[in-house]
Amino acid sequence: RGIMPRRPGQIVTERVGIVLQQARALEWLPMVGWVYICACVVIVFRISPVLLNVLLGWMSEMMAGLHFWLIFAVTGAVGTFLFMLPPVPGPVIYPFAGIVLSDPEKCPYGFFWGCTISIVLCFVMKLAACALQQKGIGERLGQNLAVRQACGVHK
Repeated sequence: RGIMPRRPGQIVTERVGIVLQQARALEWLPMVGWVYICACVVIVFRISPVLLNVLLGWMSEMMAGLHFWLIFAVTGAVGTFLFMLPPVPGPVIYPFAGIVLSDPEKCPYGFFWGCTISIVLCFVMKLAACALQQKGIGERLGQNLAVRQACGVHK
């Protein structure tokens, strides 16, 4: 079952032979540019979480002496921006907000309320980023004919 008859001297089946002939006839040079682009995308997606940890650690140091509500506003603005970037993972942003906002030395309301404020802020950041992406970016691009044709909604 599944084995096709082979001719004498043939190493692979006829079906695999056809695929190999098509691969040999293919122009490989134009694909090299796309391979570089794919490799760069993979590198960005692999390195960005590491660099994000460094950025958030630096931000935590810079916000050490600021008032709690200013830290709240900066964390919300930066978190919303980071949520809109495709290579940035969300699980890195949530602990950062939790660590910065629930610190009993910085939060005037204590640890419990700092955690509650952090949870609410993270929820609002994620929803705000989604709304900005859909309304601010997607709706404007949806009016572009070239984008509509690429998505196939022009039919």
